[in-house]
Amino acid sequence: MIARLTLIASVIACAVAPVLALAAGDRARPAIKRNIPDDPPSAMANSAIAEHNKKLDAVHSDFIKCRKLDVIGSLVKKTRVCRTNEQWAESWKKGNAYARDTVDTFMPKFRCYEGGCRRTARSGGLD
Repeated sequence: MIARLTLIASVIACAVAPVLALAAGDRARPAIKRNIPDDPPSAMANSAIAEHNKKLDAVHSDFIKCRKLDVIGSLVKKTRVCRTNEQWAESWKKGNAYARDTVDTFMPKFRCYEGGCRRTARSGGLD
């Protein structure tokens, strides 16, 4: 009976110890101060963006960069798009993933070279 209680107590201690360590570690770790504006960056005025960026390095994740993009169907009109470096990086990752998925979807099952045609890995056979 005592051996069984000891076993149960040790199992509970092993299960609870990591949770307590994580809870203690969260309090000991200082919070990272982010400098995120209240308004979306594209809605901010140029002076507000300049004031926000004055305190940050150009490679900081909260640094705001603006770009002018052409409006489709117009020769003159442009749209100003402003995002933080972190938001630009996420946008590039998503765009590259979409492009990669599109290429993978429409990739031919056979590729023809000078040596002849071969099946690709997607079509079920390597050679």
